[in-house]
Amino acid sequence: MSAVVPNWLRATLSERPATVTCVLHDDGRIACALSSRGGILPGADLACEPGEALVARLAELTARVRRRTVRLSVPRDLALVRHSCLPARALPHAEAILRYDVENLMPLSAGEILADWFVDAQDGETGDLHITQVVLSRARIAALEDALGQGGFRITHLTVGDADGAPLPVDLVAIREPSLRRAFARLPPSARLLYAAALALLVSTPFLAAARQSQALEDLGTVSRLSPSAQAAAGVADFIETGGRRIPVVAVLDELTRRLPHGASLSDFRWSNGRVEVTLQGSDLGAAEVELSSSDLFRNVEATVEDRPTTDRLHLRFDIQSPARPDPAGDQT
Repeated sequence: MSAVVPNWLRATLSERPATVTCVLHDDGRIACALSSRGGILPGADLACEPGEALVARLAELTARVRRRTVRLSVPRDLALVRHSCLPARALPHAEAILRYDVENLMPLSAGEILADWFVDAQDGETGDLHITQVVLSRARIAALEDALGQGGFRITHLTVGDADGAPLPVDLVAIREPSLRRAFARLPPSARLLYAAALALLVSTPFLAAARQSQALEDLGTVSRLSPSAQAAAGVADFIETGGRRIPVVAVLDELTRRLPHGASLSDFRWSNGRVEVTLQGSDLGAAEVELSSSDLFRNVEATVEDRPTTDRLHLRFDIQSPARPDPAGDQT
């Protein structure tokens, strides 16, 4: 991932900025001052010609800093600005691709080229990335590097266009990793809102999942607290809905129990392929036959009476039919 982070993020957003800021002007003069917290550049009144005056100025600053690091800003006219286009899938390798291109285009060795790049825009139709690459020949700042080296300073940040009022988001010599907090602060407001929304969604996801699990457990607890009769009714309803218009055995037994006279009892029950055979014994068997024949659940009731010395038996055979369901699309009166 670090390969796709532009150099300006690695350095200019570092929590340890350079202690000294230098500005190279178009006329070759150099202004140097201690770095300020607001990133204010030294004014033109501090500019001096490269040579003894610059060495003296750096010697004065040396006594006032502990770390001898320099942020150098060069004019935009000194740099080569290239525009190119890459497919989005090549972004992880953009650093190597762009570096290879510029080294093949310029008659300079790799050590003489300072370069950085940034994504300028993305094509809404193709998804291709429009990339801007900024290139600087090291020879352009060789004299300044020598003067800085004499004072023990080293360039840790090299930016372009700051003094022109049109800075480019690059750092040509970045060596440090970025600070997330300062990187976020430098983003445009719209990008900050998007990143904040994405972060909020990422953080809230585990809590949303836990809340859904808690609700599911609570719903299960509610079901378990239902009375046995309510659970049985719910189970019968689910079975009927799952099995279409089939009637469960429990419903048949409940219907038999409701319609049997007080003196009659069930002694045998068989059910096969929707055909039921039952045997009743006791008194009031005739009334039992009439009651079962009038049931909406039973049809084609056939009865056979078996006379016995002690008690009579009534054998009944009938089919099971599902009660008609109301048509939800029918007229409501």
